[in-house]
Amino acid sequence: MGLDFTIYEPLNSSIDTSLCIPSKCPMIEDYRKLHKDEITSDVIINVRDEKFKAHKVCLIAPSPVLATMFSHEMMEKKTNKIDIIDLSPTTFEKVLEYIYTDEVTDLDHHAEDLLGAADKYQIQSLKDVCQESICKTLTQENAFKILVLADLHNADQLLKFTTNFISVNMNNFIESQEFLDFKEENPVLASDFLTRFVVSLNNLIS
Repeated sequence: MGLDFTIYEPLNSSIDTSLCIPSKCPMIEDYRKLHKDEITSDVIINVRDEKFKAHKVCLIAPSPVLATMFSHEMMEKKTNKIDIIDLSPTTFEKVLEYIYTDEVTDLDHHAEDLLGAADKYQIQSLKDVCQESICKTLTQENAFKILVLADLHNADQLLKFTTNFISVNMNNFIESQEFLDFKEENPVLASDFLTRFVVSLNNLIS
């Protein structure tokens, strides 16, 4: 039994359908405006010699660490000020940019520094985009540096990707100066990596 299809022409093809689209700005645009609005800010972040104004509600939403600072009887809650000494002002400015806009301009250039910041303040979504960015820049020259970085900041996906990259290209790495330096400077991590490499190799053979 066949099926019959009937195609109907629109009653009026000249109707402007854009009139049906809501004109309200997306929420992200509202956050972009808030990012630049210092009048309504209620917290000051001192990063070395620079001061940043922000909004507590925006800071605590993505970061459990910052949420704890403002939710308990800590100095930050009492003074509405945060002192950060282990990040550069440039890196923290990028963290704020991500919190308010859900993106980072020139991410590939800042991803390694941002990975550490995202790990410290437990901003998982920023950590994820940093790992993805760093994966795209992986080369034979920086692979072991990235492996150390991933291990230091508990970046599991980056660690797995980098380990696989090195393992697949092990013939190119085994006698390289980068590998020799890596073993000397990071003996525990090197031992762990070699163990995993041998196990994966045995699994392939068997």
